[in-house]
Amino acid sequence: MKTILWKGFFEGNTGYINCSKKYPLALEEAGMDVGIVPLRPLSEDNEMKRLVKQEGSDTFTILHQVPSQFPGHQGYYTVTEFDLPPPEWWIPISKADVLLTQSKFCKNIFGKIPGIDKDKIHVVNFPIDETMNPTGEVVLYDKQYDFLFGSCFEWVARKKPELMWEAFINEFPIEEYPNVGFINKMSPYPALRNWKHLYNKYTYKDSRIHLFKEHLNDIGAFYRSLNCYCSPSAGEGWGATMSEAMLCGVPVIGSRHSGNLDFMNDKNSYLVETKKWTHVGNDQTNKISMVYPFQRWKLPKVSSIQKQMRIVYEESQNGSPKKVQEALKIRKQFSLKVIGQQLKKALEPLI
Repeated sequence: MKTILWKGFFEGNTGYINCSKKYPLALEEAGMDVGIVPLRPLSEDNEMKRLVKQEGSDTFTILHQVPSQFPGHQGYYTVTEFDLPPPEWWIPISKADVLLTQSKFCKNIFGKIPGIDKDKIHVVNFPIDETMNPTGEVVLYDKQYDFLFGSCFEWVARKKPELMWEAFINEFPIEEYPNVGFINKMSPYPALRNWKHLYNKYTYKDSRIHLFKEHLNDIGAFYRSLNCYCSPSAGEGWGATMSEAMLCGVPVIGSRHSGNLDFMNDKNSYLVETKKWTHVGNDQTNKISMVYPFQRWKLPKVSSIQKQMRIVYEESQNGSPKKVQEALKIRKQFSLKVIGQQLKKALEPLI
C-alpha cells in the first residue's frame, strides 16, 4: 500500500494553511500511512516537521494548492466559491485520479467541468478546530460596548464586507444605539493597496466600526468577546471562521448559500437570503483573487442581513440566543476522526 503525501504550504496561520495541516492529521487518525511535502521550508518548531517525506514510486501525492500552478499531480485538494472553476484548472483536475473538496457545493461546481468523471470528486469536510470552545480568554477592547458584532476575514472579492457594514449602520443607527459596535479582524490582501480607502469609507460614516490589529495566539478569544459573529459572503468553499465561532458559543450569521450550508442550517445559525446568480463583473478586488468577470456569485441581501442582526440582538436582550446550543453539536459531526474516515474512503481504493 502506498504512502499518501499531502503537498502544500504548512508554515503560517491563515485559514488555508491551517486547513492543509489538518488533513494529514486526519489521515493519521484513520490509520493511513501519511507524510507531507512542504512547498516552502518549515521552521524548526513547526509541528508538522515530523511528517516530512520524499515523493517516490511508493507514494500517492495530493496537492493542496491551485491546480494550474502545479499541474501533473495524482490528486488535488481545492475549493471553489463561484459558479464555475477557473478554466485553467480544468485540464490538471480532469487528468488527476482524484479530486477532494470541502463541501457538496464545491463538488457540484467542479462537476460542471466539461467531460470530468464526477465519480472521482469526493467531499472531505473541513475538520473543526478542537481548541475552539465557549470557555476561555476574551479580548478586552479599548472601547466597550453593550453589544458587539464582529467578523474575521481576508479581504477578497467574495467576502463583500461592505454589505454587512451597511446593514449594521442601517439597522442600528448611531444616534439610537451608541453602545452597539462592530469589530473587524481582517487581513487585507497584500496586492490590495486601496483597502484603507475602502474601509475608511465606512468608518467615516460610523465611528463604531473598528479594526482589530493585534495578533492573537488564540483566535477563540476574539470570537468569545463577541455577542454575534457576522460573515455573510457571496460564496464560501466551507467558511472556517463561521464554524469556529459556532464552536465558541457565539450566534453566527452567514449566507444561505454555498459551502457553509454543510454545517449551517436554520436550527443552529442565522441565515441570510441572497440575490440570484449574477456576474461578478469588474469588482475592484477581483484581480487579486483569481476571479473572472464571467464567473457568477450570489450577493447577500442587505435587508436580510439587517433582519438577522435584529433577531440575534433581540434574543440576546432576553437571554441567550436560541440556536447556540444546537450549533455546538457540529463538534462531533466534523471531528478529526470523522474526516479521517472520509479521506480513507476516498483514497484507499487508489493506493
